[in-house]
Amino acid sequence: MNSPSIESLTSFFIELFKDVKDPYQIKLKKEELLTLKLGLNMNKVHIKESKIHGNGLFSSVNIKKGEIITLYPCDVLVYYPDKNREKDQYVSYIYSEILNENNELKNKFEQNRQYYKGYQLSLNDEYSIIGLPEYNNDPTYMGHICNDGARGHTPEDKKIYDKISILKSNACFRNICDCMMAIVALTDICINEEILVTYGHGYWLTH
Repeated sequence: MNSPSIESLTSFFIELFKDVKDPYQIKLKKEELLTLKLGLNMNKVHIKESKIHGNGLFSSVNIKKGEIITLYPCDVLVYYPDKNREKDQYVSYIYSEILNENNELKNKFEQNRQYYKGYQLSLNDEYSIIGLPEYNNDPTYMGHICNDGARGHTPEDKKIYDKISILKSNACFRNICDCMMAIVALTDICINEEILVTYGHGYWLTH
């Protein structure tokens, strides 16, 4: 599927689940879908040095408001069975097929989970997704490289963070049926413009 839209992907997932009635089977299927690469083809972005922080994600083409720019990869699916993110001992990690085939990187992840939390994005109350920075050569799955236009590190700077981050952002995260996380353009974006999103003040307080 080339240049999929929010609408086409939503319709695809709704159709996929229309005959599945068991909530447990739905949950398992969504877990599987999250960790799969679905053969989508988007070639709209590239990585280069950012003036904001380290490397950033930049547009390779002109992008229209409302377009899907790229997807946030789920190399690791993090499951919080009791929806409590404060108790790490109850957390489960579900690895993608590509990571399961790379024992060296899987071991690196298991030994450095705190570092990789910097690439963790909340999907819903029960799940988060982690995109490993080592996997950064597929423009369809480069959402984990996006920078935020601002950072906040104390409770007192929330208002200024919110104002600057929202002002600078030209894209946002969009959860599609709990099966995929897309990065969607909030405005028209020109070639070589950096893609900026808002991770939220709470994200920065824990990273």
